[in-house]
Amino acid sequence: MEVLRLVLMLAIFAWHILVHGYGFKDVAQSGMALTGNGACIILAPLFAPATYCFMFISGYYGMKFSVKKGLTIELWLLITSLLTFFICTFFFWPFSSGGFFKACFPISSMRWWFMTYYMIIFLLSPILNKGCESLGKNGFLLIISLLVLYQTISFIRIEPSGRCNFLGLLTIFLMGRYFRIHKIEIERKKALTIFLSCWAGLIGLLFLSAHCFRKWVFILLNYNTPLLMSMSVTLFYFMKGLKPHYSLKVNKLLRPVLFIYLITDGLYIPFYEWVASVFEVNVLYGVLLYVAVVVVCLLTGHAVIRLSECILSKINTHKFEDYSIFVK
Repeated sequence: MEVLRLVLMLAIFAWHILVHGYGFKDVAQSGMALTGNGACIILAPLFAPATYCFMFISGYYGMKFSVKKGLTIELWLLITSLLTFFICTFFFWPFSSGGFFKACFPISSMRWWFMTYYMIIFLLSPILNKGCESLGKNGFLLIISLLVLYQTISFIRIEPSGRCNFLGLLTIFLMGRYFRIHKIEIERKKALTIFLSCWAGLIGLLFLSAHCFRKWVFILLNYNTPLLMSMSVTLFYFMKGLKPHYSLKVNKLLRPVLFIYLITDGLYIPFYEWVASVFEVNVLYGVLLYVAVVVVCLLTGHAVIRLSECILSKINTHKFEDYSIFVK
């Protein structure tokens, strides 16, 4: 699954370049051309499912709460938050004491909305795991169905956070638990067919909206729509259905894939706009820059992981685990 996580991080990076760098999120107000070659409309629904697919994986394979893991993630976020803050201060804007204070508390300040919600689910994972296991199949399915129905109805809200919310991540996480606990499998070919059908359907709806009701173009790419959620789930099953090939070296090499998201998104919109400007000048240069950024993020991630391990080695986390109310 590390290879899939890498693919998802690459898609999220590309999605953010499109949304923030090219301004696709402001398509309703901007004069951005949507017709013509239609590259944005074709690529946007291909990249958008990556975030929820990443969370579905966490639900499918489960989260196991531990103090050490929680501290590890917190250290990753803190170090990366401070690193990206100082890079932004050097390149994009002057030093701000308020910005520095927020950088010191990346989870509570929602430096990364996904990680804030992820950590809430991580903290609740012992309760969620027990609840999921105790529910009957029909009862669990009813809860999932009602959550999906609520998300489907509410996705039309014109709100800044209407497309990325805690309930949406919780829903896709619980879907992963449901599929795993009740051993629901989707054949690889069937998963690919569903994925391509949803992608084609979204492309058609986006082109239609571009001509008839421009405001709906970005709303249709809400993470909580049934089409995007279906693409997230089927993408996982398609990759799961491929011939498994385990490599310890590859897994170690790709361990810091999360840092592709943390670093690039931590540098905010000016960074994405810069990358987009390079693509506009020369596509080849843009691709080379994209690859270079990914490599730098992975190398930086390895350094942050190593530093975090050195710090944690000085802390006796076992005594916290011993007194944990989540461990019997």
